[in-house]
Amino acid sequence: MAKTQSKIRDKILKKYNIDIDSENIIKLYKIEISDSESDIKNKILETENKWKKNLNSPNDRVRIQSENRLKNAGVYSEILTDSKIIKDLFEYYSAYGNEEIQFARSYFRLVSTTKRITGDDVKFFFKYYKDQRKSKQAIETMLKNEYNVIFKSKDDEKYDDSVRENKKKEGSKVIVNLFSEATVIKVKSIVEKFDEASCDESLKRNYPKLEDSLYQFIEIEDYESIDEYKKFVDKEAARAYEYRQEKKEYTPIVDIYNTLKDLCEYADVVDNFLEFKLLLKYPTLTPYMYAFSEMKKSTMNGMVDIAQREYEFRDEPDFVLNYYEPVSDNFGISNNGIGSILKNAKKKAKRNELLRSIDEKLGRTGPRLSLLASIIHYLVYMPIYILYIVFEILRILFTNFDRKVVWWSFFIILTVLYNIALTSRVGGYSLFEIIKNLPGGARGIVNGFDPNGDISKISNIRVILSLGAMLPAVSVLDIGVPLFVTTFLGELSTSTRKNIDWLGKKRTFQEIFKYARKNSLDLSRERKGYFIGKGVLKIALNIITCTVIIILCSKLPGTVGNGFNNSMSWLYSNGNGEDTRIENIEETKNSYTSYVVVQDEGANLRAGAGQDFDVIRFVDSSEQFDLTGETEEVDGTTWYQVYLGETDYEYGWFSEKVVTVNEY
Repeated sequence: MAKTQSKIRDKILKKYNIDIDSENIIKLYKIEISDSESDIKNKILETENKWKKNLNSPNDRVRIQSENRLKNAGVYSEILTDSKIIKDLFEYYSAYGNEEIQFARSYFRLVSTTKRITGDDVKFFFKYYKDQRKSKQAIETMLKNEYNVIFKSKDDEKYDDSVRENKKKEGSKVIVNLFSEATVIKVKSIVEKFDEASCDESLKRNYPKLEDSLYQFIEIEDYESIDEYKKFVDKEAARAYEYRQEKKEYTPIVDIYNTLKDLCEYADVVDNFLEFKLLLKYPTLTPYMYAFSEMKKSTMNGMVDIAQREYEFRDEPDFVLNYYEPVSDNFGISNNGIGSILKNAKKKAKRNELLRSIDEKLGRTGPRLSLLASIIHYLVYMPIYILYIVFEILRILFTNFDRKVVWWSFFIILTVLYNIALTSRVGGYSLFEIIKNLPGGARGIVNGFDPNGDISKISNIRVILSLGAMLPAVSVLDIGVPLFVTTFLGELSTSTRKNIDWLGKKRTFQEIFKYARKNSLDLSRERKGYFIGKGVLKIALNIITCTVIIILCSKLPGTVGNGFNNSMSWLYSNGNGEDTRIENIEETKNSYTSYVVVQDEGANLRAGAGQDFDVIRFVDSSEQFDLTGETEEVDGTTWYQVYLGETDYEYGWFSEKVVTVNEY
């Protein structure tokens, strides 16, 4: 009979890649042998709708389990609507007269990949999974037939709940590394009490965190030291006891914290507190780890399947690095058979850490969106994501500006960008342009280098003279402006670290991302057509907004570097020592056809339009100045703006009362 059942399992596993031992799909969909095809289809639809509702469950375990089941829903449906296969399934699950043994079969099949099943393994199984005791006889029969397990005694005492205490003796220097059976069993009792408490609505009103996972409820993640955590547990235990006294009724919360108090005294917990936290974070995996002896590739594959079904592990390397490797030594498991798996996981460690970090920052720690829903979601919320990227750049910059490597890196990058901007927008020479052109010397200020760039032909004297000639040509502003900006930002970063709550704003962004993702997830599953239509409209609005911004930016005047360049023209010249922009200046000057002549009495040339402005100098009569074309009315008098000097980079103002306007 066992061989027949094995063939059925292997056939379905090969065809559909579904292990019917790990998930009883007949029981999952509550299908009876008497159900018709239409009955089965209705039950499939009802079950899948229930799973979809569970995706919004506050209980992480229920939500993740439903998400993983929905991924296989199509395959499950195909299996259950095949009349031949469903007969095989009923034969398979009824082989031993009790379908409940299927969990025991899958458990021991995985354990058997690491060692031979013994009576002690069976004893631990019934001690840990108390609900399986009702099927004890059927499970023992299965173990005898499939694994040749020999039971020495039929006495039920071998399945009792007694455990040996292993409390840490005060002042003991002996370190305990292995987790004991007592610790594992007590962790299981905490899980059971939490499940019981999370079903009590009145308790949830007083303990809202019962809506979360056990790990979040007991807040153990917030503590790095077991001594600090003990204080928290004592406080919460007292609070729970007061609540029980006030309500005068039983509450499992008291048992949870009393058990935690006991565990905090156990030697293996005291000496391995960080690893103990993983037992409470992933309790479903604990009994397997306790039973394993040697990890093999087939064992690892089975564990990864369970871990991904119950928890949010991305892949095998993620599971290995974030759960298995940290605790495997605490269960005495040999890793000789999975050396390549561990090596591969470590290679991918940085990638997984980066992906996990990105997921957390972008609120992608819950159920996954479909490909279409993901595309629409990111295009709709693209402005927020762009804003977040800008924020992250500023946060990283301002919170690390006191580090010399950041300060100097920013200064060098800013200097390069600033000098590129000067060259590209103005057409003159900047420090960057000078350095870039020195090897060829075609447009360099000095010609010490060979025109063909053959440095081997240059004498030492010419090199020294070339470098010496270059130094005066470098504008102070080419380095001074980036230096001023970098220094200013350095000082600003010091004050903003105290005045700006960077992490608070970062967490706000993350909450926004979580809310937006949940909103997209709900709409894409419950109102798909509305989600797509609304998303397309928002995407179109984003495109229009971006287009308008780009057009407006293209209409802005030149860069700040343009102004600096105009004010320091004497620093920019071609290889012959001539100003490269003189021709442009002359063209601009000749484009104006009006000028003024100072009248006989002479006049004051002022810095602005009006007598309130400073006098630049007194101008003798008959002097002539070109008009810029700018005029202003002040107290009924017209003031004219004129060019000053030969280079025409400074301006002055004359009143109409002291000059005569003429045409060329």
